[in-house]
Amino acid sequence: MQKKLRNLFFALLVLFIIICIGSYFYYKVENLSAIDAIYLATMTITTVGYGDYVPKTYGGKIFTIAYSLVGIGVAFYTLALIARYLVIKATEEQIKRFKKIVKK
Repeated sequence: MQKKLRNLFFALLVLFIIICIGSYFYYKVENLSAIDAIYLATMTITTVGYGDYVPKTYGGKIFTIAYSLVGIGVAFYTLALIARYLVIKATEEQIKRFKKIVKK
């Protein structure tokens, strides 16, 4: 279980760094406010993409292509690790409860 937590922490850290990189880029290149830059970075890698903010420069569009390819993979990998951790934890708790019932 310890290794799974370490992997989950590392994935969350990488995801946070990727969101920071995307936010900084959109803040500087697309001249968005800090909150709008974070919003655009997050909406891009979660594939929500409402369309209310879009890159307007060619550099921003090219960056978004690469950012999406990397960020979407990392975001969904991290979500999969979270789901896996929660399922394993719930399963372990059910096994403990079952063992208590069997002992009675």
